Amino acid sequence: GNAFKFLSLIENISYFEAVKLQAQRLGIDLPAKKFSPEEERRRREEKALLKVNELACNFYHDGLTKEARGEVGRKYLAARGITAETIETFKLGCAPEEWDKLLSHLTRQGFSPQQLEAAGLVAKRKNASGFYDRFRGRIMIPINDVFGHAVGFGGRILNSEDENMPKYLNTPETEIFNKRNLLFGLDKSNRIIGSTGTAIVVEGYMD
Repeated sequence: GNAFKFLSLIENISYFEAVKLQAQRLGIDLPAKKFSPEEERRRREEKALLKVNELACNFYHDGLTKEARGEVGRKYLAARGITAETIETFKLGCAPEEWDKLLSHLTRQGFSPQQLEAAGLVAKRKNASGFYDRFRGRIMIPINDVFGHAVGFGGRILNSEDENMPKYLNTPETEIFNKRNLLFGLDKSNRIIGSTGTAIVVEGYMD
């Protein structure tokens, strides 16, 4: 076969996905077919959601690794035996305790609260106008698609004394996050799974 066939076998993805992946890596625009107005709207929305999640992932990761507020998260991960290498590999992060840190950070970059809500990163206030960060005071675990794009998050609470908060909180279903079609870590393990024909499936992210 050709280079794309080789890439599809190595990455354990379809031929078309291999073409798309290589184009993304090289910054080449693929020839575009004509889309209906509805399809164009959906494509623009998905592109915006991917960008929002990428920026949120960087925000959480920097909060864990570069800022003083991430100290509690760093101590928790160290106690769980999570190394600095693993933190970088999976781009783990930490959501601050404040109610609107991510909201303020991303709206300053030109995204609307409605776009952040569509990504599952913020929620509407029930008894007042406005929005608030969905994830607060949590270790943040990006959930990637097979191409390595962050499409959602799992958040593990750090203050275990708050019994009113769920231990784990996930991104709700969005245009790009469908739990039935995602397997955490597959973007990093699909190559070895393809070459060995073996996969070990465990329950949780930390497992």
